[in-house]
Amino acid sequence: MLTNDDAGGASLEAQGEEITAEQAAEDYAAEVARWREVRGMSKRALALAMGFDPSYVSHVESAGTSPARNSHASPTRP
Repeated sequence: MLTNDDAGGASLEAQGEEITAEQAAEDYAAEVARWREVRGMSKRALALAMGFDPSYVSHVESAGTSPARNSHASPTRP
């Protein structure tokens, strides 16, 4: 559940513990990297398989780009 904390920032409540949106983004980035590595894929291979520019996976894994609900709208292919 997404809530606003007392400082005006967003936080998420997951399984009874509250985390910030920034922590959620970092956790997401780590999971993307972990599953990519489990599959034995390079960042480039994953990006191309999804139809994205290879730099996008790097940005996501570094938590430089927050995962967007409409991230599928930015593929490199039509």
